[in-house]
Amino acid sequence: MKAFLRYRHQDWLKRKYLRSKLKHLQFRDFSILSNNCWGGIVCDDIGIQYGSPFVNMFMYADCYLKMLENLDHHLSVDLEFTNTSSYLDQPPAYPVGILRDAEIHFIHYKTKDEAVESWNRRKSRINPDRLMLVLSERDGCSQTHIERFDALPYGKKVLFATRPYKLKNTKVITSKIWNKMVPPADQMAGVSYVKLDLVSYLNNLPENVIPDNFV
Repeated sequence: MKAFLRYRHQDWLKRKYLRSKLKHLQFRDFSILSNNCWGGIVCDDIGIQYGSPFVNMFMYADCYLKMLENLDHHLSVDLEFTNTSSYLDQPPAYPVGILRDAEIHFIHYKTKDEAVESWNRRKSRINPDRLMLVLSERDGCSQTHIERFDALPYGKKVLFATRPYKLKNTKVITSKIWNKMVPPADQMAGVSYVKLDLVSYLNNLPENVIPDNFV
């Protein structure tokens, strides 16, 4: 019951934020690259077309960083598939794609055909001029991965983290209700919206200051 009430509270925060801020969003042609479903959830909430193929899937941190560190190279090759994963003891019940040395776990897809068709279609929508990179401190994410993420040559980077890392080039979002691990994307709900002030961030405007003890 406690977890359910916490989720409903976060969902209420998200809805309240979107009602008051969404009308101020200046651009809708941005692309979010995320190591989990967060970017897709944002697009659904805003009501826009997915601007990248990083939707309904997740990547372990090491594979995600490998891809981001050589993004054009990874996106230029055809998606292949494997029946196993270097991270799992048992064959997964969903398609696992391979781009060079990076695994993509298509956890919300039933077939390889569905995954590759969606990936290729949405890959063509990536807008390099309005690119936002997101990393959640979960799925094998270490401090080394965080430092590599901070070093990437992109202007808009966000880290959802369990503690306030001191990074030079990345906006760090924490919450006191995230203990040892950042929760899955759907469970972050309103916390990530309010703490990040997504609309202002995407508009490249000064953000509202949210007290650390807000949530």
